[in-house]
Amino acid sequence: MEQLSNNFTNAGSWLLETLLTLFTLVLLLRLILQWVKADYRNPLVQVIVMLTNPVVTPVRRLLQPAGKIDSASLFLYLLATGLTVAFWDPLATNWFSITGRTLIRSAHTVLSLYSVLIIVTIVISWLGQSWRHPIIPLIYQLTEPVLSPLRRWLPAAGGFDFSPLVALIAIQFLRLLVGY
Repeated sequence: MEQLSNNFTNAGSWLLETLLTLFTLVLLLRLILQWVKADYRNPLVQVIVMLTNPVVTPVRRLLQPAGKIDSASLFLYLLATGLTVAFWDPLATNWFSITGRTLIRSAHTVLSLYSVLIIVTIVISWLGQSWRHPIIPLIYQLTEPVLSPLRRWLPAAGGFDFSPLVALIAIQFLRLLVGY
């Protein structure tokens, strides 16, 4: 009976952590979409806004945007990440370590997200751009602020764009530097 109780506790804890992590990722996407000024007519952007509006809108009344940064989305993203760290990170033992681990986890999440997005752009370029799915222009909008400065700096070599490779190397270096 005790084993069954432990299984329910572990399963419930895992489910709660997973749902909070997914919600945190949706908040991060909303924050980045606002930063890159993504097309809000895109159906995927509308879903992200719809999922996060119930919590972002009330907080936005208290926290005004700071330039391109939506302070309410940033605050909620850091709060949700902090809650995840506080409850499930064994290295977070006091407020100082929770704050530090929250910032590290946030940076790691952003870097990981951009790694995935850049890899997806590489795959899309191999498959051809004739696909008409709403996520494809959105992925390009998300990665363009990272890749376009590299494209200006790197010359095209034989028609190959090496900016995604350089970006992935830089992101991996930063992930190792940040740790987690």
